[in-house]
Amino acid sequence: MNAKRFVLVIFLCCGVLAGHAAKFSKSGLKEKKFVSLFLGYMDKSTGPKYTEMMKCIAPSFLTKNGISAENAKVDNILHDGFSIESYDVTGLIKAKIWGKNREWVHLLSFQLVKEKGKLYLQPSSYHEPYITPWIEKKEFIREK
Repeated sequence: MNAKRFVLVIFLCCGVLAGHAAKFSKSGLKEKKFVSLFLGYMDKSTGPKYTEMMKCIAPSFLTKNGISAENAKVDNILHDGFSIESYDVTGLIKAKIWGKNREWVHLLSFQLVKEKGKLYLQPSSYHEPYITPWIEKKEFIREK
């Protein structure tokens, strides 16, 4: 491959990757608010709110997997509190949830996607009837 072609390939690849990252904000305020809203649907005192949680799932995931929103449920962990721990411009958000007096703490990772300009969660799997909304779950983590 000659030098000009190599530079062109690198330029195109970088442009594609930059375009993907540009879907989400640099600050992550809107994205964090969206995940906070979703985590609120799993609050122990009011949840689980299956209908609201289902509206947060990427429509393309439902279509691709032939899932009827009326017949599926979103997996959830009822909690007493949560905090957003990190945000990445690729749409990756990590959040901690915990039980009473923080007797247990889990770290959940969510991948966001935008479809038709709207934010959704990209689930990791579907095992009838449950959709797993997070892409990673670390259970009973130790806090420092």
